[in-house]
Amino acid sequence: MKPIDFKQVDNWDDWMNGIIDADMNIGGECIAVVNRIYDLLLAGKICQLAYSSGKDSETVLGLFLLALMKAVRNGDDVSPYHFITHIDTKVENPEIRNLADRKLSALKDFIEANKLPLTIVIAQPSITSSWLMRIIGGRGLPTFANSEYRQCSQDLKVATANRATSSYLAKIDKSLHEHVILILGSRDTESQHRSDSIAKFGGSSKYITTNADTKGRGKSTFYPIKEWSDSDVWDFLSNSGTGKFRTIPSYLPNHYETIDLYRASGNGECVYFQSSSTTKQGSCSARHGCFVCVAGNADKSMEKLITTDAARYGYMAGINRIQRFLYLSRYNWDYRHVVGRTISAAGYIQIRPDTYHPDVLAMLLHALISFDYLEKQRADAVANKLKTGEIEDNDTNRRMATPMFQYVTETD
Repeated sequence: MKPIDFKQVDNWDDWMNGIIDADMNIGGECIAVVNRIYDLLLAGKICQLAYSSGKDSETVLGLFLLALMKAVRNGDDVSPYHFITHIDTKVENPEIRNLADRKLSALKDFIEANKLPLTIVIAQPSITSSWLMRIIGGRGLPTFANSEYRQCSQDLKVATANRATSSYLAKIDKSLHEHVILILGSRDTESQHRSDSIAKFGGSSKYITTNADTKGRGKSTFYPIKEWSDSDVWDFLSNSGTGKFRTIPSYLPNHYETIDLYRASGNGECVYFQSSSTTKQGSCSARHGCFVCVAGNADKSMEKLITTDAARYGYMAGINRIQRFLYLSRYNWDYRHVVGRTISAAGYIQIRPDTYHPDVLAMLLHALISFDYLEKQRADAVANKLKTGEIEDNDTNRRMATPMFQYVTETD
């Protein structure tokens, strides 16, 4: 008599039935998206996920892991070269940066534990293209509102992502490059601009779209949650995790930290799905970015965090003052250097306000270093209180016992 093979089944094997039983609003579409990604895996495609750790890219990552885990557990023949690209601009909101780092650490452990064919690629801007070198180094100005060209986005994100992708693909046989699919979390309901951008490139959630990149090469993209609403995204994340009451398996215990951060930094309360019949909805419209961003009026998400819970987020008040200074002094010509940087064909240089004056640059550098120092002092004070038992020994206090940011380092 042949021995009977037993297979231990967990939520990663049975999650589809769980979704059906839970009667989730987004359940059917969730299953459909996972099946589409699974088909890409079986077709030998190499999936590249653009991951920021925000709610949308987190949702796409969750859907992708469901498909990849299915393929691995089924023993399917899939590419070993799937990868995630994450950009650390080095000037992000410290709450976002620290949350992303914790997520990436947990994801790395999950990949190793489950032997997934997935690589995490973390990239930073080069020294010459970094915000510190460009602005404090006197090579350029911040990207202000109504600027014709988003220099910051190009240098800190696009060029950095392209360089990281090229570096990773250089290790792979060139004949496989045409099989790379960039999977994005962009959605139509984010904004009219985002919807128009997706439409411009023919983006779809049902099939792959291929367009020529800047070098004329074919670049394939896939937008799995293109038609999803904010509520759909929160429905997915709220039901994801490893806990007893989570319907969808995840590499994280839950997504409470992401939900709480959006709630605290947005104009309304985030969606908490407590059951299929009890929901609490709000705008969840917070957008997070670089703390020195002046492409808009104010850093509304950071200011909201500080005013919502000063005890928890007040440590960012200093660096927020730098953003306010940059924005409010845009038209103060006394802060600018009067000699231009461009020499004309005839050998002339324009005399007009250009980059920041060296004295202003020195002041900004002094401010950055000072706030770095004050953050170190704050963290040391929390660490001492932990040692003496003055404050509770919990995850939040242990995290706050180390500096949440340092924007000027020895390597800079």
